[in-house]
Amino acid sequence: MSAYLVIRLGSDVENVSWLRLDTEAGASPITRGPLSQAAQQSIGARIVVLVPSRDVLITEINMPTQNRQRIKKAVPFALEDRLVENVDDMHFALGERTKDELLPVCVVGRDQMEKWQSKLRQAALFPEYLIPDVYALPSSEDTWTILQEEDDTLVRVNGRTGFAVDFENTDILLPIALKQQEKEPPTRMVMWHDAQTAFDTTTFIDTVEELEIEEPVTENGLMGILKEQGTIDLKKAINLLQGDYSKRERIGKWLRPWKTAGILAAVWFVLHWSVMMYENISLQGQYDELRQQVVDIYKQAFPQAKKIPNPKQQMKQKLSELRGGGGGNEFQSMLIQSGEVIRKTGGVVLKSIRYRTGVMDVELTVPSLQVLDQLKQQIIDAGDLQVEIQSAQSRDSTVDGRLHIKRK
Repeated sequence: MSAYLVIRLGSDVENVSWLRLDTEAGASPITRGPLSQAAQQSIGARIVVLVPSRDVLITEINMPTQNRQRIKKAVPFALEDRLVENVDDMHFALGERTKDELLPVCVVGRDQMEKWQSKLRQAALFPEYLIPDVYALPSSEDTWTILQEEDDTLVRVNGRTGFAVDFENTDILLPIALKQQEKEPPTRMVMWHDAQTAFDTTTFIDTVEELEIEEPVTENGLMGILKEQGTIDLKKAINLLQGDYSKRERIGKWLRPWKTAGILAAVWFVLHWSVMMYENISLQGQYDELRQQVVDIYKQAFPQAKKIPNPKQQMKQKLSELRGGGGGNEFQSMLIQSGEVIRKTGGVVLKSIRYRTGVMDVELTVPSLQVLDQLKQQIIDAGDLQVEIQSAQSRDSTVDGRLHIKRK
């Protein structure tokens, strides 16, 4: 992505300035207005938000360890003596270690971070970078870049750190800051200002020997410099969106309340799926068992059958053949009359039915000889059928019998 939407926050978070930097389309005009209006320009761009450097401490410390996780834990204690507030109330963002083993660090109050992020969320803005505005100044090694604005003066030190001072105290505090950098003094100072305001450079003459001073003019402050340059260098800037404020952590915070519900939903899904699978397997077993019973009955009715891929369809076909052969109506009538009696008699298991030329043989199992005899009589009483018991054989607690049925 080659486009950046750069939004600069000030003391009035509701009234901000912004411009869009695009390597192809160039820089857009600088606009001022509410955050919600700036959000309309964010489509297709990476959002960079500049926050006031006066609200952030930007410093460097010497950390002997190279382990990043250990450094994160040690930094608050290493800076504790420089802070007025409790370290637990502060957010620490780390930069990249310099060639002389110094580690740039930004420190800002957590309440201030929450305030900025709350306003951005309300405007549906979710920046990729949240950096102190001093990092938007051009930078290079051994150079201090200074911008004098209406309220504050921004100072970027050697491209790595920086600070903001009150405009009225600039001429007093800058020489003091230079003296504190005696071990690493700048060789060049770029001092941006507008056409009506200029620095009193005489205060720096005795501070640093052979100090080269440049005084370029900008009419639109920091945003004007960005527009003129057409880009923003984020490589050396410290992104405050680290740790608890990183994108991953923000997503984690949003998902955390749903974690329990998600686990319960997953457990419910697994249980529901398992029950469905069990029921499906159980029903499949019942279906296979019933199908086998139908096949067995078909074989008993038609012993000559060898292949029975579809017993239901084949049974219909056989019945149709019987009807078409002239005995179909007679067989159907006899089957209905006797079948109704057999169905109503408890404990009767039908084994096979054979029909040939007006005679129907029915093999079945009944609880006792008495039931078999009663069944015979009930079929006779139900209509004009003649019934004979062809055979009856006791087997354990049941009787296997065969009835010979025909018209009177």
